[in-house]
Parts: sequence; C-alpha cells; structure tokens
Amino acid sequence: MFLAVELDDETRHRLAAQVDALVGSSFLPGKPVPIPNWHVTLRFLGATGELQRDVVLGGLSEQLEGESFPIRFGGLGTFPRARRASVLWIGVADPTGGLMRVASVCEDVAQSAGFPAEERPYRPHLTISRLRPAADIESFVEARKLSTVRMTVGAVTLYRTTSGGDGVAYEVVDRVSW
Repeated sequence: MFLAVELDDETRHRLAAQVDALVGSSFLPGKPVPIPNWHVTLRFLGATGELQRDVVLGGLSEQLEGESFPIRFGGLGTFPRARRASVLWIGVADPTGGLMRVASVCEDVAQSAGFPAEERPYRPHLTISRLRPAADIESFVEARKLSTVRMTVGAVTLYRTTSGGDGVAYEVVDRVSW
C-alpha cells in the first residue's frame, strides 16, 4: 500500500495530452506508466496489516486539516540522473509548502503505525515511465518542455497495488479529505 495525491480527471487529461504532444511520432523511453495509474506518491508503506491501515487512516484524519492548496506540474526529470535514468518523471512544484506538510504528516503517521522511517528526503514527482535497464535519456529530457498544469490538493488517498495479467493496477482503499 501507499499514500498519494490522486490526480483529478482534468489534470490527468491535460498532462496526458502534453506528454502525447511531446513524444509525437516517437516513443516514451522505457516502459510507460499507464495514465490511470498516475499519482503523486506521498509515502510508500508496503505490506500493511489491518491494524496498521487503521492507525494510518486515523492519524491522517486527526492531523490533516486546513485549506486545500495548489500544486503545479511541469518539467521533465529523471532519477537518479538523465545519463543513467531509471525513472522519467514530471516535476511537482509546491508553492505554498502544503504538499511538504502533508508528506511530513504521512511520514509521522506511518512511523506511528510501525513502519520504518523513510531514509530518503521527499521529492514530489509524477512517474510517467520506468527504464530497466537504466538508460541515457539526457537529450530526450533536454529537448522537451512541458507547460505548467495546476491542480488543487484537498485529500490523501490510500492505494493498494494489485498485480495481474494486465500488469500493475492501483486500487483506492480509502481517502482522507480536509
């Protein structure tokens, strides 16, 4: 399971149209993430028992409050770097700091539910393709620019990952809104 910001339909369609226009007649490098699976991960949990799930959801309900806030999608990037990329992503800007605050709450409630602390700092992004093996896609990234797409965040979604003959799918387990 994992906690994430779910994209609204308008944002998903606008980003998909931009990615389609960027790629044109070529292909997205690597194995593209299916558009219905696009999300902004806040905290990966992994195997999650029922009690842990309830602690996480209860903690989110208690700690997430206030106004919804804007985020902006734009620009392409890679992990760990463009010359040896294993992930191609769309960047997420957090002009008010709201996303970082929510990610921090997700980290706190995950730890209180017994999950180990995340070792890497949080870097918001939307994964659009995975490259196995890693590849040099520096020229691809540098040659393509995305226009900014804005979205308002007012909920955290708990997803369950399922695998099947059609690949990986994400099932919404619950949603905590504020």
